[in-house]
Amino acid sequence: MYNSAFAGALGRSIGPIAIRAILITLAAFALSACVTTDRVVKEAFEKAKPPIRVVVMDPDVNLGELTAGGVTVPNDEWSLQAKTHIRTHLKNKMGALDVETVYMQDQSINDDQEIGYMQTMFEVVGNAIQNHDIRPILQLPTKKNNFYWTMGPTVARLREQYDADFALMTWVHDTYSSPDRVALIVVGAILGIGIQGGVQQGYMGLVDLSDGRVVWFNRIQRGFGDLRTAEAAEGSVEFLMGNFPLAKGKGKS
Repeated sequence: MYNSAFAGALGRSIGPIAIRAILITLAAFALSACVTTDRVVKEAFEKAKPPIRVVVMDPDVNLGELTAGGVTVPNDEWSLQAKTHIRTHLKNKMGALDVETVYMQDQSINDDQEIGYMQTMFEVVGNAIQNHDIRPILQLPTKKNNFYWTMGPTVARLREQYDADFALMTWVHDTYSSPDRVALIVVGAILGIGIQGGVQQGYMGLVDLSDGRVVWFNRIQRGFGDLRTAEAAEGSVEFLMGNFPLAKGKGKS
């Protein structure tokens, strides 16, 4: 992601031909960076009996600014803005389904450390799925045609406490290019050198609380969409939930 106003101002000083080439380069990067991939364990949903109850974990959202040197500086204000928007759109999407839902942010939690551990574990498992299941070049031999990843026994607490079948977990990380980074991207484009701008990436998964197995997983990776705005956050949630298995499955009777 880049600061378009800054790029526009810079364009006035370098001429229309150069800025046209730059914008084409940036647009091509943005389009090529849009990726979504999902995995599903169908039998997990076929055996589930209605009413299905889902614990919606509070989304783990982190936003930051990408400096000219390629370092991400976290921004808590941006992160809270994006988290609030994502929470809202998750509630809207889940509320339209025929399932029972429990929202973790609405609960009184006595052991934040354990919940935090679950969120960290999902980030770790999500990274492993992306690197060693979805990417063919890094796919582990044991994972070929065998989507089996687990969160371990810790999530059993959610089943016991909320009498739930699944937990929906969301992890999102987004970066936005600083003005100096934008300038570097523009100069690189003029010289024919591609320089990475900000990237939005995230994972969403359903975890079977009977055994901790990840039974549905989707990811997003793209170079556009400002999660600090409600519209972009809604688009990302829609993107992640595009093939959500409970949308067509059995729900509350």
